[in-house]
Amino acid sequence: MSFSKKADTDKLYRKGLKLEYITVVYNVLEAVASIVFGGIAGSIALIGFGLDSIVESLSGLILVWRLRQHGKISKEKEERIEKGQRGLSPLHFSSSACMFSSRQ
Repeated sequence: MSFSKKADTDKLYRKGLKLEYITVVYNVLEAVASIVFGGIAGSIALIGFGLDSIVESLSGLILVWRLRQHGKISKEKEERIEKGQRGLSPLHFSSSACMFSSRQ
């Protein structure tokens, strides 16, 4: 990979990492607000929305973990981490589906 292409790739990873940090912070704030105000209003839907935001935050943290590894480890290990991440993210969403389906 040429120096210019590597520099561009590194810049894009840093930009993606910043965006993911912003997304995680937003989702955590959204979760706290939804759960608190849902509790005050007695709205199970709003509480559920907050819990879903927690699941989204967990998924975002997995992506932060993945992006932070870029450039620090070998390409092969980076690919193994990405493969592991693809297994963890659906697990979070499946747990959310189970949680909501048990509320009937």
